[in-house]
Amino acid sequence: MRKTIEFLNYSITELDELLIEAQKGSYYEFGELSQYVRDISESYFLTKYKKKEITKIVDVEDLTNSVFLAFAEEYKNIENIGYWLRRMLFITFIKWYKKKKIRTPKMIYSILNAGNNGTEEEELSVAQVAKVLSSLTEEKQKIVRLKFWAHMDFKQIAEYLNKGEAVVRKSYYNSLLALKNRLR
Repeated sequence: MRKTIEFLNYSITELDELLIEAQKGSYYEFGELSQYVRDISESYFLTKYKKKEITKIVDVEDLTNSVFLAFAEEYKNIENIGYWLRRMLFITFIKWYKKKKIRTPKMIYSILNAGNNGTEEEELSVAQVAKVLSSLTEEKQKIVRLKFWAHMDFKQIAEYLNKGEAVVRKSYYNSLLALKNRLR
């Protein structure tokens, strides 16, 4: 028996039928399907909001609108609405998430100077690591902080510090080894 896929309370069969009619030019079916896409998208992003993966309700609205606009542009070429919708929700969220992780120079400066942008639960362990971290050279401290707290990759750190990527990578791993040994 084939499992029936549902999005909210909409069966995949119902969505497929609406898609076929919308692709034939039916405005009514396009409107119905558009509303379903909006409802499903909003529900998906609200779940992310409730899980605190999205912090602002405005972002939920923006992401929902992004999926809807993509649907409005692509609906005539969609072959499998269920696959397209799952893929589009995932891609839209990932693009937004990556965009939000971009750090500005001001944010990087505050992270380097503060050393912590986490929660109170993290403060004790961060305090312990920060104490040991302070025994490293200034440059190694910056590399570790940029990697962990600013979530930068080696290429970004190398560009920020005007160093070679290989040098940054080697320094980072040597620093981790030193930290590991000192925390034992």
